Amino acid sequence: LDPACVPKPTGLVGWWRGEGSPDEETGLSATSGARLSLAYGTGYVGQAFQTQNGYVRVGNHAALRPASVTVAAWVRSADGTGVPYVLAKSYDGSGGTYALNNGTSGFQFYVLSGGAYRYARKSVTWDNQWRHVVGTYDGSMVRLYIDGALAAESAAPGPLNYSASYQNGDLMIGTYYESPG
Repeated sequence: LDPACVPKPTGLVGWWRGEGSPDEETGLSATSGARLSLAYGTGYVGQAFQTQNGYVRVGNHAALRPASVTVAAWVRSADGTGVPYVLAKSYDGSGGTYALNNGTSGFQFYVLSGGAYRYARKSVTWDNQWRHVVGTYDGSMVRLYIDGALAAESAAPGPLNYSASYQNGDLMIGTYYESPG
């Protein structure tokens, strides 16, 4: 698909398309830029971030600290090792406030709510095909959708716990923390 043919969905807080740039598309103006050797390759639509050796760091903008959140991404890997973290917000040294990643127990979306990590996870067979992954948190449930189908859900009572104690609470795309150096 031609990226010019894909309209910007309404209601987005942030949209990082990866079209040869780490810049965000909605006017959030919070991108701190690419780090290490972020590369771009063929995406599901247009280009995509290749985050094996790089990432994007986005400032701790108030719009990225909602009471409820939905995150979505197209991801692809031959064996799952190329998508350890799609994104993570407000990493505090243990985990993020919300994150979408390929964990040891499967692909997962998790939130830190009510003082505890709450997970929705599902085992995924990585076959080098694009997968549309979506994580949602509505204030009481955390859900993971894969290719349009509900893959997992769990109770997640309580408000999201945001922290700025580590890396200023920034949003990271392609990792969960910024490596020193």
